[in-house]
Parts: sequence; C-alpha cells; structure tokens
Amino acid sequence: MKLLAQGLALTLITVWSVNQANATVSYYIGNGGLEYDTIKLAGYNGGNPFSALAGGIAITRTGGDTGVPSSYVTVCTDVGGTLYLGWTYSYDKPVAFSGLSGVNPNWGADNGFPASPGNDAPDMTSASKAIQNAAELFYAHFDVLNGNDTIAKAALQLAVWDAIYNTDASGALTGTRFAFSGSAAALANTWLGELTHSTTYTGGLLYPDPLNQGNPNGEPPQELLMRTQDFAPVPEPTTVLAGALLLLPFGASTLRILRKRQAK
Repeated sequence: MKLLAQGLALTLITVWSVNQANATVSYYIGNGGLEYDTIKLAGYNGGNPFSALAGGIAITRTGGDTGVPSSYVTVCTDVGGTLYLGWTYSYDKPVAFSGLSGVNPNWGADNGFPASPGNDAPDMTSASKAIQNAAELFYAHFDVLNGNDTIAKAALQLAVWDAIYNTDASGALTGTRFAFSGSAAALANTWLGELTHSTTYTGGLLYPDPLNQGNPNGEPPQELLMRTQDFAPVPEPTTVLAGALLLLPFGASTLRILRKRQAK
C-alpha cells in the first residue's frame, strides 16, 4: 500500500511537472521575408517617422513545448518591443487574447506611448477591439506569410500594426497614433478597408516570458501571433489533475487484488 501510494504521488507530480514544463517554448528568430518601410508612432522616436523592418518573422523552435509548430512565419504586435535576428527568445505557449494589452506600447487608439500622467493603465476596451482587428487580418491573409511576396508580407505587418494602434473602443479605425508609408502601403490599406470589425478570436499570442531577456536596447521581445489551429492547447491544471486521478480506480483495484492474495 505504501509503495502504491508513493507511486500515485509520483505520477501526480510527474504529470504536473510535464504540464508546467510544456507551458514555455524557445524560438530562434530568422528573416521570413522582411523589407524596410517608414512608420510613425505617436510618442515614440520623438513622434518622427523612422525606418523599420516589416514582414514575415521566421521562427524555429529550439526547445520547450512540442505542441507548437517547429517552424512558423508570423508577424508581431509591438512596435516598441525588439527581436534581434539570430537570437533565441522564450515564450509562453500561445495564450488567450483576453486581458492582454501589449508589452510595448499598449494597444488601442486611446493608449499613449509612453503612458501619460493619469493614463498609466491601458484602455482595455480599445485594446481588446484592437487585437480582434489584428487577428482578423492575420487569419484572412495568413497564406502570404508562406509565399515569396515580400511586399505582401510587409503589408500584413503594417496592417496589423495599424489595427493594433488605431482601433478605438467601438472597434473602428479612427485613431491617429500610427502611420506608415512604403511599397507595401497600398496593399495594407486595401486590407484594412476590408475589415469587418466583428470577429471574436480567443487567441493565440506567443507572449515573451520573461519580459526582460537581455536585449541590448532594454526593450522586451515582441509578442507574436499564431493561429489557434496551428498549436495544441495546454491542459488546464484542473484537467491535468482530473486526468491523473483517473489512475485512482486502477490503484484501488490493485489494492483489492493484493488483499485477496494476502488472505489466501
């Protein structure tokens, strides 16, 4: 009985440990089709336009959870964050959009960068609408990320950024925080004009964990979008515990067998 109890306890600990270990994944950052476009974000770089890489971010899994793709091409949701090509970053396995507002800067047309006095907390209504517009663009035009059209890839990134920073609390693109120009601008604006502003996506977002991963400029890594059909969901702790407890009836049966043998 003592050995059986120890075995069950070990099983519970093992299952729980595996679940926790699978909650993070490391990805190597590569060029998935990038070009330089001119962008401007209110409150950032003195409000002046600057040249930024836009397009496909190729990520290759180097460790952690195997429920996510080994290779993937995506776009980011943070202008103020930084990814260095050739670096490896750690992320939480794709998480739900609910409650998220961006790592740098906050999403939504009503969120300043940096936060002004009295505006330290993000406007969660505009942030939640913003990520839905961004997700609609990502899902609708995801296929361009697996092609060879660099302009189309840049257009998707620019459109996602525009949706992230110019979506107001009603879901409309009325904000003026973000602006862009370049070879991909016309296509990005076409896709922005096709938004329905009525989608409801649950996730997923690769969220940097931890936020400080040693970038020389001190900025956190950028968050990355991933379609929910492209990864396996992480079991909730209650689900893992329930699954482990299914072993208990087997344990009870084993005890009955042992007792019968001892009684003979």
